[in-house]
Amino acid sequence: MNRILSFLKGEFFVLVALTIVGGLANLGTQAALALFLTPEQLGRLASILSMAYIFVPIASFGIYGVWVRLFAENDSALADFVGAGLKWLFIASTLCYIIFAIIGFFREAASIYALLGLTIVARALQEAAGGAHQAEQNYRSFALLQCWPYILRICVVFSIGPALQILGMSPFFAFSIGQGIFAAILISLCVIDLRRFNKRYKSQRIGLTRFGDIFRRSNPFILSSLLFVAYTNAGVIITSHFAGFADAGRYALASSVAMGGFMLSSVIYQRYLQPRMFRWRVEDRLRFVNTVKKGTLFNIILSGSLLIFFFLISKYLIYIFSDEYAEAANIIAAFGVVVALRCIASHFSVALVRHEDLKYRSRFQLYGFAFVIPAMILGAASIGALGVVYASIFYEGFMLISYSIRAWALVSVMAEGRDT
Repeated sequence: MNRILSFLKGEFFVLVALTIVGGLANLGTQAALALFLTPEQLGRLASILSMAYIFVPIASFGIYGVWVRLFAENDSALADFVGAGLKWLFIASTLCYIIFAIIGFFREAASIYALLGLTIVARALQEAAGGAHQAEQNYRSFALLQCWPYILRICVVFSIGPALQILGMSPFFAFSIGQGIFAAILISLCVIDLRRFNKRYKSQRIGLTRFGDIFRRSNPFILSSLLFVAYTNAGVIITSHFAGFADAGRYALASSVAMGGFMLSSVIYQRYLQPRMFRWRVEDRLRFVNTVKKGTLFNIILSGSLLIFFFLISKYLIYIFSDEYAEAANIIAAFGVVVALRCIASHFSVALVRHEDLKYRSRFQLYGFAFVIPAMILGAASIGALGVVYASIFYEGFMLISYSIRAWALVSVMAEGRDT
């Protein structure tokens, strides 16, 4: 009983529990959007937001990954990188926002892009604040940071958007204002969080870190994150251009619901285990090897469960969303395969923590990206949103094979006690 109580009070349980709450809030948000917006309106909104998300890895400057790695390595220059990293984070996020707003001006949608572009800054600061908590292994704070944006967004969607519609605004513009308000609140909360983090290390600074030093350490994280984010958001953009906004709206709805199922695996591996894997890679090789080996079976079971879950619930989602989104059921079922493959690939990716491994990941992400974008375009032009999902299935399978080969080769060498 004491062990059970200790587990329920532990940070890992809190992280998982709040992740589930965030996933349910995300599902509620999508249900609300589908209730108030037509597929065409949702497709247009999702298309612009997807363009904004592609800027986030550049805006966040990869600094969250640098902090996690420096904490794990006990680098003496960490205090310098905190202050200097925050400076470049704010510069990069501001420049990305300005560029995005200018794109909106040329598309004659300056106000929409200015509102939705705030999401770039908000997500960049959230990544940085999350990286700070993750690096310090303060998972209670990290879990709250990951959860309350979903809670905040669902409150905004259910209140501000419909209220503005009642006042006579178009649904699309009303929810754009709601998204802008949500992003502004999130920016404020993350700035407060980052100021506290900066204050803890301010007295430890020993000099000035140059831009080149930060970029050299952060560029593997920037490139890897940029390729992944560009791939995950390309589906909505490509579908809207080659199959229409209505199909893009159904694709965006299905993608958001399916990726909610991936959140649990992502939080466990990319957030909870990754800082530990950095440290175990150097200090506890046996634990590193056992984590990869034992985690493989766990992820196969988790992935299989998610695959069955999405296949079953896809038939009943019509009761949650309106009739206009009925075709999204088939897309969600197909996305179950994407989620299952991505869960297992995420497990193997956390073993690839060395600088050389990060470059390996980025190289194969680039190969996969070069293949999947033409495949998505061909799929969208031929059979619509489902064609884009089928292209994603091939991409996820390719990444799974690439990561697993490298991870098992690394584990085999470490198990034999040889230098890697």
